[in-house]
Amino acid sequence: MKILLPFSLGLILAVPAAVQAQPAFTAPPPSTVVVQDADVRREHYFNRIDEAITWRTSLVKVDQPATMDMAAIAAKLVRHEDIAACSARVIELMKEPGTGPFWMFPVVCVAYTGRDLLSPEAQAAIRRAWRTTMQLRGDTENHWAMYYASLYLMADLYPDEPAETWYTGKSSAENLAEARDYLIHWMDLMTTVGQGEFNPTGYITEYAIPMLYLSTWARDPAMRQRGHMTLDWLFADLAANTLHGVLRGPNARTTETPVMERWNDHASFYSWLLFGNTPSPVSYGGFGLYFAVAAKNYQVPEVIYRIAVDREGDYVQRDLKRSRRRWRYSDLLLAPIYKTSYMRRDYAVGSFQGGR
Repeated sequence: MKILLPFSLGLILAVPAAVQAQPAFTAPPPSTVVVQDADVRREHYFNRIDEAITWRTSLVKVDQPATMDMAAIAAKLVRHEDIAACSARVIELMKEPGTGPFWMFPVVCVAYTGRDLLSPEAQAAIRRAWRTTMQLRGDTENHWAMYYASLYLMADLYPDEPAETWYTGKSSAENLAEARDYLIHWMDLMTTVGQGEFNPTGYITEYAIPMLYLSTWARDPAMRQRGHMTLDWLFADLAANTLHGVLRGPNARTTETPVMERWNDHASFYSWLLFGNTPSPVSYGGFGLYFAVAAKNYQVPEVIYRIAVDREGDYVQRDLKRSRRRWRYSDLLLAPIYKTSYMRRDYAVGSFQGGR
């Protein structure tokens, strides 16, 4: 399942051109000169975050509730704008809850950004949806990362509640423990054996968003630190495998569009937001807006920034990744993937062995 735009094309076309302007998409490409001053880098980073949030809030017409999806509500909440309208829209959306990770993490985002702002009725509607509607876990690495991070944070937000108040039939403590166990297992696996969905053009957002939420909102300092360190790990990998902000070399998963237009997917949004060295894709990557609303709680370390932008010459990079689980015709459950990339000033090539 892959959705780049969290609202309809008709909505975008209905908004005046001046309102829907996206400077990072329509302006000339940004400078690739290294920004030496840390305070200036942070200022530029915050400006890019604000640009994305401003664009999304500009699409909202309060008298047209259909213009307010969960991304718009979260953007409005972080700006402390139209709180009554946000509450009313949440109540309406929670009348027909969705299911699965792609419904869960946007609701987590709104639940946390609105926990001190939404009306009691809106907060109760969110809580009720997590009791009445069974959530599908999904079947891929990114699905499970989103699912368990979302379950962890909702159980963290509503601790000490009994099993009958959750769709899982487990208590808050049991949900928290199950989610914690999986997340720690996955983090340990990806940083030792390797990530199965490595260097994805689009799926990076489905790891970055839940890890940002953990690093921002988890009560447990250790889990916040794990979320933060996993973000560093993901973005260091992105930085090393991009050329002027565009992901290059071999990768595990992609979708149809970036096969031909490598720049046109979520990876470029994160390069734009974090490193400022490439244009953002249209609509700021769509799902990227869910990262932007909490992004001021995270900034890449200088060393990762410099890996992305401070290049002095050609280099060869060799990485160890892993395959997906092999259930048939293999003696190994998780086979190693040996990945090689050769990065030059103007182009990059790479490969990994077959048999995924």
